Amino acid sequence: LEYIDHPVDLTDMTVAQLFDEWSKYHFENIEEQTAKGYITNFKNLERIHNVKVRDLNVQNLQKALNDCSHMASSSIKTIRTLISLLCKEAMRRQIITTDYSSLLITPKGKAPKEKQIFTDLDIQKMWSSVGKVKNIEIPLILIYTGMRLGELATCKIEYVNLEDRYILHGIKTDAGKNRIIPLPTRILPIITDLCKNNKNYLFEHGGKPYTYNNLYKSMYAEALKAAGIKHQTSHACRRTYATMLNAKIMNKEYITKILGHADFDTTDKYYIVPQSKELVDAVSNL
Repeated sequence: LEYIDHPVDLTDMTVAQLFDEWSKYHFENIEEQTAKGYITNFKNLERIHNVKVRDLNVQNLQKALNDCSHMASSSIKTIRTLISLLCKEAMRRQIITTDYSSLLITPKGKAPKEKQIFTDLDIQKMWSSVGKVKNIEIPLILIYTGMRLGELATCKIEYVNLEDRYILHGIKTDAGKNRIIPLPTRILPIITDLCKNNKNYLFEHGGKPYTYNNLYKSMYAEALKAAGIKHQTSHACRRTYATMLNAKIMNKEYITKILGHADFDTTDKYYIVPQSKELVDAVSNL
């Protein structure tokens, strides 16, 4: 219908123009961080930005994907996913007839970095710093709830149920949205104080939430530094939480629900770091 009202020559559309058109409606249904990820991934496909969509083929798409071979294998897979989405969009618009992405060979890429978590000593340092180091509560809350930093940044006080000891929140996936986040007894006093001392959000200024960058760079990172703890990304807190859960809870379904994952494989592959004691215990009965 749009074409009838405003005829255009689709044969001249470039891949960059296709991405712009596709993102107009696709970004309406996804989180802001996910959209930013697509934009970043598309920048890595610079080789084909000015290629006409009708001229796409396995060869030029493969070269574009090979340009990313210096990246981590997980990043290359997300870029290939984006290529697939763009191919499907081009097919929907009847510019091409083949999903070339299905014929691509994914470069191996760099081996993933070893998963990092905070040690028991790190966590003890955090607890010892409560009341002495400003904002040390942030990494502690992340470690004891498994919330993402973006979720903590947008966590309203109204989401917190102190009586029944849980937070109803979550922003990323369908499985993770509005999930029940249990509050361990040890972290409950910190959450209670934040609810009493703030107006709308657990962390706020003038009743408004901090941005992700403010919470990360100015508060989270500075708190670790002041406490004498080696810097790790905020996601290390979530991996620490998953590892702690795995050591204490036998029910895998509970673990995936608490973390907001669709299945336990995701938790096991990307989050849980085996500890030496668990490994020893695992073979003790052989």
